[in-house]
Amino acid sequence: MTAVMGPSGCGKTTLLNVVAHRTQARQTGGQVFVNGKPRGRSFKRLVAFVQQDDIFDGKETVRECLEFSRDLRMNFSSIPDSTERQRAADAYTDQALRVLGLQAVADSPIGNEAVRGVSGGQKRRVTLGLGLMSDAQIFLCDEPTTGLSAADALAVVRTLRRLCDVYTVTVVAVIHQPSMQILSLFDNLILLSCEGRCAYNGKVADCQAWFENCGFPFPLHQNPADYLSDLVSPHKGHPAQLAAFYEAHQFPAVQARVAEALRGAQTPSGGRRDSARADADENMPPDGAQ
Repeated sequence: MTAVMGPSGCGKTTLLNVVAHRTQARQTGGQVFVNGKPRGRSFKRLVAFVQQDDIFDGKETVRECLEFSRDLRMNFSSIPDSTERQRAADAYTDQALRVLGLQAVADSPIGNEAVRGVSGGQKRRVTLGLGLMSDAQIFLCDEPTTGLSAADALAVVRTLRRLCDVYTVTVVAVIHQPSMQILSLFDNLILLSCEGRCAYNGKVADCQAWFENCGFPFPLHQNPADYLSDLVSPHKGHPAQLAAFYEAHQFPAVQARVAEALRGAQTPSGGRRDSARADADENMPPDGAQ
């Protein structure tokens, strides 16, 4: 579970769009690998892109919304008996409602301007549930906590943590001004400078020691996440210095880890596939623009 942080306008959402192959940019660089292989045409079926804005039919209940998405995007045809097939589909939805923490409002309307419905945080978790209803293995979330109260934001990130633990999915989320309680739920942190350059790419647990080694000790009475944002801001931070330090000292280690992961995925014992859909990538050419 990876958090992407940085000041406004630094390219966090653009990065997510490029990884998700949703950008119309004429020129991009680099490659995207999935389970050790270049991104293939089935990549979009493996990815759930969770947008910041929620778009629902307000009169639908939470359960109806998830069931509709499930019936459109998931396939239980391996179960020959129709009754058992429906039972398996309903069990999958019930489990998703429990993991999302939405079982108490499962039969409540989602709501809109004319219909009173669930809270903003619950609605955001319904959005995450739509990703589960596509059997996605990778969740790319664009500011899932923006516009929510502190309690709702924490509930959403805790839900993302449960998705990782229960469904073994990969989550990459753009997070704007998180509390330390929220940031600590993530495993990894990518910190972008105001210029869009990477200033840190590593474990959340290791970031304080890293920046102290760079000469920037964390203040005792300031939210560490706020301090990280200040460090890469254009006005009161040191974005160019930190980006240069990253490129000189941390980036080579990141490259080595990526190379090792790719080698492991290509060996018979490495690169376990979590979804049968990923196997289809082996027989598909990579996208034209990587």
